[in-house]
Amino acid sequence: MDSQERHEIKQNDLEYFITHFGEYWQKYGMTTMIVILAFLVGVLGMRWWNSHAITAKEAAYAELAETDSPQIIQDVAARHDGVDHFSGYALLKAADNSYRSALGLMPNQSPAGAAAPAANDEERDRKLKDAATLYERVINLDQSKLQVLNARFGLAATYESLREFGKAAEQYGKIQADAGDSWPSLAEKAGKLAANLDTVAEPVTFPAPAPPKLGGDLPAGHPPLGPLGPLAPQGPPTPTRPTPLLPQLDPANLPNTGASKPLLPDTDKPADDAPKSDGK
Repeated sequence: MDSQERHEIKQNDLEYFITHFGEYWQKYGMTTMIVILAFLVGVLGMRWWNSHAITAKEAAYAELAETDSPQIIQDVAARHDGVDHFSGYALLKAADNSYRSALGLMPNQSPAGAAAPAANDEERDRKLKDAATLYERVINLDQSKLQVLNARFGLAATYESLREFGKAAEQYGKIQADAGDSWPSLAEKAGKLAANLDTVAEPVTFPAPAPPKLGGDLPAGHPPLGPLGPLAPQGPPTPTRPTPLLPQLDPANLPNTGASKPLLPDTDKPADDAPKSDGK
């Protein structure tokens, strides 16, 4: 088939389409219009939805960045619950902030055998328990595997601070099981922290400070130690060489050679004793 024959076939097909287009449109025109309109509506609706989701996500994270209060963060998470993975992220931040706030209230350390008031212990334990509750909420939401793993790390650390080491070991075991081959570094970190729990569980005691020694066992020449002790060894004073004094000269007793006048005029000498000229 040469090019002339192909051209004639195409021309005949075009003529057939134009001739029978009216019949086709009467039969399938409405269906074709509905399909085209549905396609256009779908494309426009998808673009609007994506734009709306991006705007809502930006608004949620912008509001979250303006506060560090765990309570306010929970309110922000509730308002933007429809944003993908946002609630878990916000609650994880609230839990971390509550845990760090509790670490700022360290338990009162007392010397061995001594009892001291624990003014901050109750507040510290309350914040640790709040952090544990928030970490558990993130785990139950299960919006993201990494969020769950981070929440388990935080929950284990919180249990360590509460000295509930059995629960901490349980969380480290779950991290190792969940991380698996996907995040081997997290599984390895959890294993090391779990192995270190025995060392962390040992109580730390601080010995009572020794009282300061007053006198005794001091080198010769030192006075007894006072509240601050001597700043330098004490001993006999070191003799110093006196500063020589220059003689005081009386201008009246200076020799008069005639070459110059005295350095200071002698106002107490009578006028008759003044020097006279050679001609008179």
